[in-house]
Amino acid sequence: MSTRFNDATYERQIRELTSTMEPRIRAEFLAAMNDIKSRAQIDALVGSLRSNDIQSAINAINIDPGAFAKINSLVIETYGKAGVDTISSGNWIYPNGQRAVVRFNSLSPRSEAWAREQSANLVFGLSDEAKSVARDVIADGYALGRRTDRIALDLVGRIGANGRRVGGVVGLDPQSEQWVKNLRGYLETDIGRALGMKLNNRDKDTLRRLISAGKTLTAPQIDNLLRRYENNLLMARGRKIGRTETINAIEMGKYEAWKQGLEKTGIPEKFIVRKWVHTGRALRDRPDHVIMNGDEKRGLQSPHTMPDGVLMLHPHDTSYGAGPNHIVHCECREDYRIDKKGLKLWRASQGL
Repeated sequence: MSTRFNDATYERQIRELTSTMEPRIRAEFLAAMNDIKSRAQIDALVGSLRSNDIQSAINAINIDPGAFAKINSLVIETYGKAGVDTISSGNWIYPNGQRAVVRFNSLSPRSEAWAREQSANLVFGLSDEAKSVARDVIADGYALGRRTDRIALDLVGRIGANGRRVGGVVGLDPQSEQWVKNLRGYLETDIGRALGMKLNNRDKDTLRRLISAGKTLTAPQIDNLLRRYENNLLMARGRKIGRTETINAIEMGKYEAWKQGLEKTGIPEKFIVRKWVHTGRALRDRPDHVIMNGDEKRGLQSPHTMPDGVLMLHPHDTSYGAGPNHIVHCECREDYRIDKKGLKLWRASQGL
């Protein structure tokens, strides 16, 4: 069986795949959001808001799954490449020692099922979430008595110096939308509290000068600061999606590759040893993932038990119900190896 699945060449291939696909997925997400905002039908949006027709207002923004199709294609491409790299990095043999030809099949029933589920979770998830955030912002705008044209710009941003829309909450997740709402309230009523938000240094210096002078922000100043804040949040979300979706696709592709390799060769699954590896490359180390570093399981079906009781077959596995706290920004990996001694003894017992 293969003895080279975790050698330097394979690890380099996976690192290169990560460093290549992560920025591509991030850029495609940002491009999709820019496309949605730039093509929003502003007149129809404002008109619908004036008529209190929230659904028509959301329809005017034209948020639909098709906007995210390219992101999904890149994720599926990453999955396939991870599978190919994993298969091609090993010398596969049958139990009798004869060399086996193994190719990764991205059209296998399991791979196609994963692709369908991936599309549903990512493409429709992004679309539905963007619509939900838009509904919340519209409802808040009405409650605060904001002008309908301002609500529209709160949603899709304002035209910047380069002619493209900047800012706007479309594309942010619910948590980020809440941060925007909080910041607006602070800027309007208590500038000092805004200093506790993640603003750039220039904006914080501006706020400190206003506080020292006993002044408040004008409406245009508030809008401009919020626009920069929203844009930074969108960039951060792009990084999160790029990193999370890339690692997820790679880990799923690796796992499927091993399943296909074992199915083709007939090597018993019990001779596979999987190890959870905490890489330490994530933005923030999760204490429970640090604890899991080095945890080994045999076969492909025995899950790791996380310190909080959640079960996971490998990093980014959600088949047992792992939530975002175990998935988002996680850069852990699963290493696979063959128990060569155990396999040799088994082959001898089988007369192979």
